[in-house]
Amino acid sequence: MDWIETDSWLSMDQVPMIHHDIDLCRTTNIGEWPGYDCSPGGEANNPLGRFPRVKDFTMAELKTLDCGSWFDPAFAGEPMPSLEEALELVQSTWQSGQVGVPLIVEIKDVGQAPIIREIMERRVFHPDSLIIWARIHEWNAFQQEMPGTRRIRGYYDPRDLTEQDLADLAAFGEYGIAAMSPWYTQEFVDLTKQYNLFLYSVAAATGGMNFYDQVALGVVGFHSQDPENFLSSRSSLHCVDGIDNDGDGDIDFDGLDQNLDWTVDVPADAECLNRLDRAEIPQCSDGRDNDLDSYYDYPNDLGCVDAQDIDESGPNAGEVPDGAGLPGQQLTVEWAAGDDIVITWGTSCSPGDSDYGVYEGTLGSWSSATPVTCSTAGATSWPFTPSAGSRYYLVVPQAGNVEGSYGVDSSGVQRTGASRCYPQASGSCGNGI
Repeated sequence: MDWIETDSWLSMDQVPMIHHDIDLCRTTNIGEWPGYDCSPGGEANNPLGRFPRVKDFTMAELKTLDCGSWFDPAFAGEPMPSLEEALELVQSTWQSGQVGVPLIVEIKDVGQAPIIREIMERRVFHPDSLIIWARIHEWNAFQQEMPGTRRIRGYYDPRDLTEQDLADLAAFGEYGIAAMSPWYTQEFVDLTKQYNLFLYSVAAATGGMNFYDQVALGVVGFHSQDPENFLSSRSSLHCVDGIDNDGDGDIDFDGLDQNLDWTVDVPADAECLNRLDRAEIPQCSDGRDNDLDSYYDYPNDLGCVDAQDIDESGPNAGEVPDGAGLPGQQLTVEWAAGDDIVITWGTSCSPGDSDYGVYEGTLGSWSSATPVTCSTAGATSWPFTPSAGSRYYLVVPQAGNVEGSYGVDSSGVQRTGASRCYPQASGSCGNGI
């Protein structure tokens, strides 16, 4: 666990209490108390003509509420914790010089800065065990009362922030920003990193950009009300999980910043090709079909040079124009001198293909093709003497030591030949993918 996020409201007797909603109806049993009504439309039936809130009660009164049953019957009777109690819980993770789990506290109402400062000083809590998430009404208060405490500013729409705004936030000493994710762009995420601003996405529980899309952009801070599902999703991505999965001393695509101070403490793992890579170990020995070509690992996946190859996709060859949607000059056959013929074709759809194999087969037996030549030295025409009988001809592009598509049959299945010049690894372009 990297951190815990929670919210703080002041009680009637000025004690910061842990609670999310503006009123107590959804998450407590206050509606069962005499004189209180939490039914829809029942606001006016309450003492103050609205649903009851944290500030309407003392800490002692709030402690008598059932704050657990709404979440799960297993937590029935759980009292509302104070912020001081929550901070005390995380202190054990900061002992013996280790980097612990900070509490990110969203400040919900005004006046909390001096009270929280007093708690931190009186209890001698670790200064990094608290990260303040404040909105505009409390920015200056926490800057003045707790200048050394890490602070996150809350925004709704990141499109409201210019690069100058981010530079100003960094100059002001802000630790990061919290913003909704539907409008995240690569440019915005990169700018937050450029100015050493921690980006905390609050959209995991409220909709917005897909988790995996945010990971691909480089977002590292997520807010979720479904932690089990979130952690399960993240644990499947070995290149962003903060763990040295292959035991080589390197971690993740970006490396590991252990104490969130913008310094990489553990170097990046070169075997992570991107943030969505699902394994730190080489792709060609990880037991996964990383390139989704129905083959995995060396020697089964022809994109693998050896078991230590970090990229399973390897070189894939394309196909030549076929008259079925792939543009370019189709294969033609012409008589040459004597009994020879010359076949001519357009270049492969894959610019990485550097050579061609020419095949001949028996007409009607579409898997009977055998090589006429395994190299044309890159030429797109080839003269030769055909075999007797009714014959057909194929030209198959080559990329390194693999070759591309022989075409597909009427059901879309790749055709094969009786023998091949090289193993087939098609799929970089064309209709035979």
